[in-house]
Amino acid sequence: MATRALLLTRADSASGYEHLQRTLTLAGHLAGQRGFGVKTVLMGDEKSLQHCRELGLSVVFFPAWELKLAVRRHLLAQLLRGLYLLAAPHLLVFDGYDFSDTYWGRSFFADLFPNSVFFGLDIYRHRDGAERPEREPYQPVNLQWIVNSLHAPFGRQESREGNARVFFGTDYLILPPTIARAPRWRPTDDAPVAVYLHGRAARATHRLLSVLAEAAFSEHRFHIFTDHSELFSHYISPRIAISEPVPQERFLAAFTGSLFGITSAGFSLCELAHLGVPLIIVPVSLAEYGSAEKFIEQGFGELVTAGSLGFKSRLRAALTRMSDEALRKRYSECGRKLIDDRGLSRVGDLMAQAAAQATVVEPENLAESAGHTS
Repeated sequence: MATRALLLTRADSASGYEHLQRTLTLAGHLAGQRGFGVKTVLMGDEKSLQHCRELGLSVVFFPAWELKLAVRRHLLAQLLRGLYLLAAPHLLVFDGYDFSDTYWGRSFFADLFPNSVFFGLDIYRHRDGAERPEREPYQPVNLQWIVNSLHAPFGRQESREGNARVFFGTDYLILPPTIARAPRWRPTDDAPVAVYLHGRAARATHRLLSVLAEAAFSEHRFHIFTDHSELFSHYISPRIAISEPVPQERFLAAFTGSLFGITSAGFSLCELAHLGVPLIIVPVSLAEYGSAEKFIEQGFGELVTAGSLGFKSRLRAALTRMSDEALRKRYSECGRKLIDDRGLSRVGDLMAQAAAQATVVEPENLAESAGHTS
């Protein structure tokens, strides 16, 4: 009997689609390489559903991840039960953030699948229930296994948090298939500098562009990818080209063919390091700063904080250092060593171990079990 897995992921315009891409990659690996029976539920918006269709992938779509209304909770429960009419999943995977297991004091996932093993993928818990007044009393899902790869140390480590086994480190990073197919960094003659700060970094993007657009600030040409279309007419310079983010493969090709890159410290930082792109890292939040520091400690890239005081001088100094070809090559080699492409198989190994601990009733035993209870 195949191991059954149910994957829950959130993806919407506010949170981005990296969790979705990772979940779909994992689902394909579990089904194709491990023989799991896999079902994936996407909780998000219509844009995230369209993103799946563009990738040629199908998911079960639930149009609200924040279950604020009792009717939504009821509909989700019916949906999850319907996916497993005869038996519960061995493994229930929560991707990207911790789901609440209470709603007005009543448990939810634990009641639906009491014998399944709950597995968290890159889980960052809410600090306390007071932050989420619609979830009183707040109780996170009781996860037995957790794998955290983002904002984690390099290498592999294991620990325990209460009853949960926790595996963490960038060795567990799941890279989407487009990364494996992408060319490694190889700049062309007179290549521009590729720049991307993620969509939520509007203030930092404005600050960066206002500096780059100054006459004689730098001899480099820049290709800026931005989610903020209003910037197109604000910053006009013969050295700057601004465009909307393009499909991922073209986006990666722009960076791997660039002289070097400038990026924030989100998930794309790990992808570009794996491809060997030397980077100036501009973290735009406290969490990103911690992640960027770990890369710098490992000898990769230049760090320029987006704070207003001294930003221009720090950026100018970083650009000057990145003009050194030997330094760019050293950063490229270091990035390739930091992030390998075996995180998917490592996570798959852990999920197979976790699923083996499930105590769910198998379909062929359900009739016999029902006979004993009646």
